[in-house]
Amino acid sequence: RFFSSVSSFNDTIVTLLSGSCAGIGFWVAAAPLDTIKTNIQTGNTQSIRTAWAEITNGGANVLKLYSGWQVAFGRGAPAAAVTVYSYEMFYSLLEKSS
Repeated sequence: RFFSSVSSFNDTIVTLLSGSCAGIGFWVAAAPLDTIKTNIQTGNTQSIRTAWAEITNGGANVLKLYSGWQVAFGRGAPAAAVTVYSYEMFYSLLEKSS
């Protein structure tokens, strides 16, 4: 809500952009954990430590933990934008009805 008073964006655009940023922020934090989890689930390794070492080549290439980020961000940003927008709309409807 702060940005809508500072700039000329309307509330819908600000809400959608905020949701998109939240979705991207989530996947920035969750993508490495998801990559390690997927590696363990496919049976390539048995522990978190060995999965991390295999994926990153012993820590030399930590960016490999973000493999598949395009798909995660591509679905995470719009989904979070719609979720935050829906929440805001229903919340405002409930405020008006009470």
